[in-house]
Amino acid sequence: VFSTLDSLGGADLILLSDVVYGATQPAWDALLTLLNKFRDQRQKLCQSKTDVIERVRFDGSITPVGDPLVLLGYTQRRRDMSPRDEAVFFKLLYDAGMEAVLIPPRRIPNGEKYMLTTLFELRW
Repeated sequence: VFSTLDSLGGADLILLSDVVYGATQPAWDALLTLLNKFRDQRQKLCQSKTDVIERVRFDGSITPVGDPLVLLGYTQRRRDMSPRDEAVFFKLLYDAGMEAVLIPPRRIPNGEKYMLTTLFELRW
C-alpha cells in the first residue's frame, strides 16, 4: 500500500466512514497507527517536493505541510457502543497525537436537515 501511495505522491485526503463501532474496537489501535504512518509518509514526500498543495480545512485554516486531510464520519450506535466506549476511542485518538474537531452541520450542504452521521476532521 505504501509503495503504491508513494508512486502517487502520498495520501492527501483520507475518508473514514463508520469504522468506529463496538465490533471494530480491537482494531482501533491499528487504525490510528496506520493514520500516523500515512502522515509520516506524506511528510517525508513533501520534504522533497517544491509544489506541495495546501489543503484548506472547513474552518478556513490550512493543514500543516505534509499532513493529510482526514475526515471521519461517525454514527452513534447506542445498541453497539456506550458513551464510555466512545470516550475510549477519542482518548486513544488523543494518545496517538490527534484530535477530532467536529465539523458543524451548517458547514455541510443540507447538513442541518439530513445528517445522521457526525463528521469530524482529525488533526495532528
